Amino acid sequence: MTLSRNSARFFWKSLPQEVKDTRPELAAVWRIGQCLWKRDYAGVNTAAQGFEWGPDLADFITAFLESYRQRIFKLLTSAYSTIRVADVAHFMGMSEEDATNYAVQNGWSLDAAAKMLTVKKPKSQTNQKLDASKLQRLTECVFHLEN
Repeated sequence: MTLSRNSARFFWKSLPQEVKDTRPELAAVWRIGQCLWKRDYAGVNTAAQGFEWGPDLADFITAFLESYRQRIFKLLTSAYSTIRVADVAHFMGMSEEDATNYAVQNGWSLDAAAKMLTVKKPKSQTNQKLDASKLQRLTECVFHLEN
């Protein structure tokens, strides 16, 4: 992870100032990256939604935010059994109403009086047994990729 962060910093510092000035979307992407590295979950959403993206990047940013929200939701699901609506809204970069709707649509339950959400844990998956032929094919594939 450090290598990626350092590479990004080097890339940013090596960009000529005139490129940064004429391409404001680069600075906006840079702000998103900084928030990701700092684990500033709400900041990612603020940075992404606080810029008017051109048509060439708008769909990408929308898809990124949806994927990011799903990842954060999955993290919240694994970390909490109950959580305040305000905290979910903060982490997800949504209004409390939208965060509540998102959580309830994904199986969580709401205690409206306490403004708390009860997390629905996913059913644990059973491990599949790997037969010898699948292991052999996997080994051959890895061997082929390495050579």
